[in-house]
Amino acid sequence: MVFFQDDNININTEGKGNAVLTGPGAPTQADGVSTAGHGAAGTGPNAGQEYGSETFPVLPGSGGNSGAGGGVIAIYGCSILFVDGSLNAKGTQDVSGGSITIYTPSISVLGSAFIDVSSPQGAGGRIAIIAPTGYDESGIEEGSGTFYQDEDTSFQTYRFGCGDLMTTTTNV
Repeated sequence: MVFFQDDNININTEGKGNAVLTGPGAPTQADGVSTAGHGAAGTGPNAGQEYGSETFPVLPGSGGNSGAGGGVIAIYGCSILFVDGSLNAKGTQDVSGGSITIYTPSISVLGSAFIDVSSPQGAGGRIAIIAPTGYDESGIEEGSGTFYQDEDTSFQTYRFGCGDLMTTTTNV
């Protein structure tokens, strides 16, 4: 079981994605106004493009003119109980948000759980929750990115071990 409880349990990979002007959605050149893409295309004359899987996102956000993109959080659990806390793979300034994937046959959310891959100016990242129903979507913020939900009831062994949590801890 993966268990998150208390406001002090926060997983933060903000700014742990691709470095300045790198990544598949980075602006095509430094111009100070174009933004990075990920879950959507960026904006501006040299904007970065949308990229990555909507249904199982595992790629970090792209860097923009001013900083690194959001990182990656992947949680694979036999069951997950999420009680107050946050998962943060946000982008900052003109970069794109990262990826958050939760894959489990059983998820319960009590209290406030906040999942965020937004970016103030760049494109939002991607969130995928692959689980039966039983959670509240009100705490999910994908910004201009994507939120994918699949009420998968088959729960196949995918690529991680049961109970694993993976994050990016340094810039790509």
